[in-house]
Amino acid sequence: MNKDRIEFLEVVREVDPKNLSCLIELGWLYELIDHDFDRATCTLGYATEIEPQSVEALYWLAIVHYHDRCNFEKAKGLLEKALKVEPFHAAASSLYGSVCGDLDLPAQAIPSLEGAIARESTWPSLFESLDWAYTEIGELGKAIECAKQSFRLQKRYLEVSTEENYSYYEACVTSRWTNKESLRCTRWRAARKA
Repeated sequence: MNKDRIEFLEVVREVDPKNLSCLIELGWLYELIDHDFDRATCTLGYATEIEPQSVEALYWLAIVHYHDRCNFEKAKGLLEKALKVEPFHAAASSLYGSVCGDLDLPAQAIPSLEGAIARESTWPSLFESLDWAYTEIGELGKAIECAKQSFRLQKRYLEVSTEENYSYYEACVTSRWTNKESLRCTRWRAARKA
């Protein structure tokens, strides 16, 4: 079905090469379905040329640069442009938190994450990124609360005893891990163990 959708959107693009929604959807399908990162980059890059203020185009292009190209600086720049257009956009803020994590810039991520949570408090990934940032700057109490809120939001998806995971996570956070392993990965390992 997704391959058919790609073929359809390619026809739409031939007829209307500046159709922004077509380009954005086609770009993320190239990234997610085809794993054709060059085509995704070109398509989404063209979308941002047509509409430099398109938060969705900037966000998806940042995903390609972050996940597939490991170009964290480029992803960060694209997300900063998106967040100037729409401050506290939940998806862009969440990814911005992850990017800042990989660039070891926790304090830079906090305002965007806090603002996004104030607008949209149902995204577990926002709380995950914020718990990392708080941990990195030594705000362990806030980090633990964010981790707990992330678990509460994901409870319907995880068939685990969250109370055991809170304890495990709290122990990990308060031990102040010295390596740069993502606490997000630690949290998921704890969820799988339970």
